[in-house]
Amino acid sequence: MYGYTVDEVSRFLQYDPAAIRYWLRTGHLAGAFDPSIDDWRVTANDLVIFLRQSSEPMPTGVVVWHDAPAVPSPAPVSEAAL
Repeated sequence: MYGYTVDEVSRFLQYDPAAIRYWLRTGHLAGAFDPSIDDWRVTANDLVIFLRQSSEPMPTGVVVWHDAPAVPSPAPVSEAAL
């Protein structure tokens, strides 16, 4: 099963793992219980949705692909310029 573990999400958001589990149990944060680790997993998409719907600020350095500014393609370089 893919996704972040509760411990990874708690480090990322800087919240106690118990708070993350509470949000998962109450449906505030979408996730799936993974019996292989006996804990929850959260996809990146579900985490972004949670952050956008909550009053929590997006952590520094997080760029969601459709929020990122377009990056222009580099101009082709001719062999003569080298």
